[in-house]
Amino acid sequence: MASIVFDLNPPIETPQTLHTIDRGAPNSSVIPLPVTTTTCPFTIGWTGQDDQGGSGIARYDVYVSVDQGPFGLWLTTSETSAILNGHAGRSYAFYTVATDHVGNVEPAPAAPDAITTVRLIQLGDLDGDGDIDLDDAAGFADCMAGPLVPPTPTRLRVTRQQCLDAFNFDGDYDVDLRDFGSFQETFASP
Repeated sequence: MASIVFDLNPPIETPQTLHTIDRGAPNSSVIPLPVTTTTCPFTIGWTGQDDQGGSGIARYDVYVSVDQGPFGLWLTTSETSAILNGHAGRSYAFYTVATDHVGNVEPAPAAPDAITTVRLIQLGDLDGDGDIDLDDAAGFADCMAGPLVPPTPTRLRVTRQQCLDAFNFDGDYDVDLRDFGSFQETFASP
């Protein structure tokens, strides 16, 4: 506290003031998502913190990439979750960039914080009839192309995307022997 005196007037008491020096950028990240989600729309959450003694987070810029495309700003908010109206068969990757109350901005990460794929059909059930049977096994054989090779079905009237939706168990955008092992497990289950 300090006092100010003007001429012969009584002293004026002044309140104590504090100044925070915030030189550090905040940090944030998207809360991990499941590899696949079977609900749409779905909720994305994130968290963050400013440096110790900092001014606090003012806002988050949330970025999204669809199907491994370029990242774009999805929303700017002070909230820590939002709902995305995704689409079946699409993959979504997310990261956040936090800004604190004095304008310090977190650098964008080199890789996304969370990735998920929307699957509204059961993996392995290509024909969507609710079971995984010999018809689906024939579909797997038609869709299987090998590692790092996109499926090119020829015998059945299905698209590349339908093959991936039904048989891309490991999320790597192909249908190969790794997916076949997972398909065998679903085929054998009741």
